[in-house]
Amino acid sequence: MAKESPSQLRQTLSSTFRFRFWLDFGRIQSFGWFIKGVALRLFVPKHEVPKESFNAAAKRFKLSDEDIAKRAKRLRRLSFFMIFLAVLMVCYSIYQFNHGGTIGASISLLIMFIPIALAFRYHFWHYQLKQRKLGCTFKEWFKQGLLGGKVK
Repeated sequence: MAKESPSQLRQTLSSTFRFRFWLDFGRIQSFGWFIKGVALRLFVPKHEVPKESFNAAAKRFKLSDEDIAKRAKRLRRLSFFMIFLAVLMVCYSIYQFNHGGTIGASISLLIMFIPIALAFRYHFWHYQLKQRKLGCTFKEWFKQGLLGGKVK
């Protein structure tokens, strides 16, 4: 009796056990390509964005210096309010966790990220109005706006 060669064994096993078909490999691969495209669109900067100066934008929206100062103050208050809401959500999640509601605590912690994201957004806008500069980078905001230092 002749022994089967590895290629015949591989061919028999691959026709019997079709893992790629069972896992729907083509769909998983196309979904991976989709996620890669979305990530590239989100995180790779687009270089052909026309820049508008702060003074031109203020003139286009007919904003005086007083209006800009009032809006900056409102945005700062709003960012602090969102941080306060996030702290309340953390306290509520601790309360839920202590009383056996682990699912409620985890949902509260997830929902807490909404006011944190809004606080970042409003404080970043406040920083741009305070600096009178559009298109500030995250590094500038973090070093000067949040930590109060100098950007190198």
